Parts: sequence; C-alpha cells; structure tokens
Amino acid sequence: MRDFEAAVQRYYGDRPVMKRIDDALRAAGVDPERPSHRDLYPFDQLHSRGIVATREHAERARIEPACMCLISVAASGGASRYLAAERGCRVAAIDLTPNFVEVARVLAARCGLADRIEVRQANALALRFDRRMRSLCRSKTAPSIMSGRTLSP
Repeated sequence: MRDFEAAVQRYYGDRPVMKRIDDALRAAGVDPERPSHRDLYPFDQLHSRGIVATREHAERARIEPACMCLISVAASGGASRYLAAERGCRVAAIDLTPNFVEVARVLAARCGLADRIEVRQANALALRFDRRMRSLCRSKTAPSIMSGRTLSP
C-alpha cells in the first residue's frame, strides 16, 4: 500500500496547482483571493463532463442540506465546494496527495465555505465505516484507482 501512496504523491505532489489556479483566475478577471465557487468551475472540476456531471450526480443522489457527504479523491475540492454551496450540505473530503489537500482547504476558505467543508489527507482504501452509518461517498476517479475494492466494510 505504501508503494501505491508514494507513487501517487510523487506523480501529483510537485504540481504547482495553486499557482495555476490563481493565474487562471487572474486571466479570467477574478481576484484569486475572493473567488466564488462558480468562478472556479472551469479550473477545478478535474473529471470528465466537469460541473455538468457533478450536478447530475448530486441530483441523482438527492443531496440536500441535511446530508453529510464524503468525497474521496477530492483533488482541488471542486465537487466539495459545489455540494456545500449549491446543495447546502456539509462535506468531508479526502485526498491522498498533500498538495491537493492544501489547495482544497485554501479554496474552500477563499470561497467562504471552510465552515462546511473539512479536507484531510487520507487513503480511501484505509477508511472504515460503522455498518449502521448511512453515508454517501462520491468519487469519479477512485473506482479506476481502487481496482474493485470497496469503501464499505
């Protein structure tokens, strides 16, 4: 497991993600210190179909303000910010890469959503859940990485 974690962290860990997002926001005429979560849509939906797919997943899952969502492979936190801002729920987000965890935390704070989003560095494969817990775990990327493993006990 540690070899996998190290490989992922090496691959994604040295990318200047925050600088790239800040530069892209400036180029779009947005103050990087005060973006709205919507200002970030073109830069932070790091999966196929972008914000459209995120919206569709949230609708199908019937996410509402009373929900507490877990997002694995959070990357820069785009889905987390969407769910907190647009669906009104609380979000726990995890990513294996410290670089992405820091970016997700910074952007949540800049968008005024840090009180509804908690981001931690964690390996989704190591998580354990109580069988009685009702939860929604969202990840578009994790299934391809996890090779058939499941997050439920």
